[in-house]
Amino acid sequence: MNTNMVITQSVSESRMMLRRRETVFFSVLLPAMFMLLFGSIFGHEKDENGITVINYLLPGYLVMAVMSVSFISLGIITANERQNSILKRLGATPLPRAVMIFGKIAAIGLVVTGAVTVLLGLAIVFYGVKIQGNPLAIAAIVILGILVFATIGLMIGGAVKAEAAPAILNAVYFPLLFLGGALLPLTQMPDWLQQVARLLPSYHFTNALIEVMVRGQSLVDVWPNMAAMVAWGVGAILVASRTFTVESGRTDHAAMSSRCLSANVCAPTRAVASSVDV
Repeated sequence: MNTNMVITQSVSESRMMLRRRETVFFSVLLPAMFMLLFGSIFGHEKDENGITVINYLLPGYLVMAVMSVSFISLGIITANERQNSILKRLGATPLPRAVMIFGKIAAIGLVVTGAVTVLLGLAIVFYGVKIQGNPLAIAAIVILGILVFATIGLMIGGAVKAEAAPAILNAVYFPLLFLGGALLPLTQMPDWLQQVARLLPSYHFTNALIEVMVRGQSLVDVWPNMAAMVAWGVGAILVASRTFTVESGRTDHAAMSSRCLSANVCAPTRAVASSVDV
């Protein structure tokens, strides 16, 4: 894999992603606003172990940032690129598909890194949050979260039309966010809903971060959560391999327009020919 090509593609994808104002808003500003709001209300309360509530809230906001970029933004961008035949044209260039996909993942990683830096900085400066776990373990979980939700975002963005993508992705995003415990503790939900929530990738992502960041656990301790996330990622790849298309319905519409134009042009000719025969 050509290193210069990978870097160039990653920078290009990053610029395109950052041009979308909603990407910056949902990945950086909205999680930061949530943290400052709920942190000012509940942030200084402590549990029975003397741990402040903000320590439990922070991992959820990191999950929110990761999902906003790797799931929502990537899904919408993919659907738009299909609609405008960009993916089809890129497929006809010498650019390898692996480089294109890696460029998108690297762009997501850069945006998420910025969001995580902002959230951690705010939590430490304003609320005195202390991270208990190994930073490398936290980074590994975040990277896994990026990969998993990117595959799910690609799966949906590669199968729906551009105009429907934002509504469909958000309809999936918000239940994942709330049921996964990123914004609301599972203990405040009914028992049956808790059982459903424990099946979701967002739950395992949030729980793994809490265990490592708040309780100082290692990756070995959260392997069931990571295994569940990997299973979701593999499942999304299998589904996408059957449903993903590089182009949306433009070809069909173009063909229909062409047929209609042909019919409109040829009809008068046929009429004249018929009158001559008569």
